[in-house]
Amino acid sequence: MSQFLISGYASLPVRDVEDHLVALKALTWSTLPPLLVEHEEKQVAGKILKLAWDEKGLAITALLDREYKDQGAFSCRFGVLAHRIHGKSRDAYAEVLRGTIREISIVSRPACPGAIITSCVPYVAPTAARAETPITKSARQAEIARLLAEMRS
Repeated sequence: MSQFLISGYASLPVRDVEDHLVALKALTWSTLPPLLVEHEEKQVAGKILKLAWDEKGLAITALLDREYKDQGAFSCRFGVLAHRIHGKSRDAYAEVLRGTIREISIVSRPACPGAIITSCVPYVAPTAARAETPITKSARQAEIARLLAEMRS
């Protein structure tokens, strides 16, 4: 089955269509959650490779099965551990201060504005020959130096 390498944001600190606002770094996970289709537990869309908070929101990188590439957006299902209510009546909304991610889905319409796929490219799996090529000490040191420089910036 062919796949796509996708990336984008699964959550942003903005008020969503259900009057929730997930604060930056409010959601946690112990292992990478499953990637589902429209929150259907039996319909797996692919595999999450990386999930990390940055200054904008919850960044995600995943492998997506070809048949779901037209969905275009993400949606997080999470349990709320702490929240705060802001405003009153029609202006009220809940700010999620702490929660645990249960799953992330590929959806056609996100509840959170901006929780969209920003990159979608065909995935080419490494070949066995490339995977077995030994890495030289100098190449490994160069990669470590590059990663350290990236972490510092």
